[in-house]
Amino acid sequence: MSRRNNQEHNGEITEFLKVESEEKISYDNIQISPADQLDNELYMLIGEIKTAVHQLIYLSDKLPDQKTSNYISSKLNRDYSYLNKLFVSITGISIKKYISNQKIELVKEILFYDETDLFVIARKLQFRSVSQLENKFIKQTGVSTAFYRLLRKTSAG
Repeated sequence: MSRRNNQEHNGEITEFLKVESEEKISYDNIQISPADQLDNELYMLIGEIKTAVHQLIYLSDKLPDQKTSNYISSKLNRDYSYLNKLFVSITGISIKKYISNQKIELVKEILFYDETDLFVIARKLQFRSVSQLENKFIKQTGVSTAFYRLLRKTSAG
């Protein structure tokens, strides 16, 4: 192909791609089915549940005195049993288990980055005792809190 023909050919390809991409970008003709709309709303609700849990655990100095189920229900203005069934159907775990998992994740962060006493951590995260905290930590991580804290010291040194 001569240089002139090559430039014309490249110009045709560029023009074709431009037209194709413009057609693909147009969203005017897209229809969202009621089922897709419902799925989007359900996934958004799951996100709201997770956000409420994160606010509860990570952003507050002290967990509220009310039951977490009441807190989440009032935060999202929905029946807790409905929210929990939906959460289980999409994530495979209950909200209660998700909260427990998130608490242990926070405990891991505290143990790794801070010297806070286990009693203070247990009280802040509303474990009934240090023993309950320790048992849940071992069950989820496979190691004790003391061993996990030791990891920090060995990784820093």
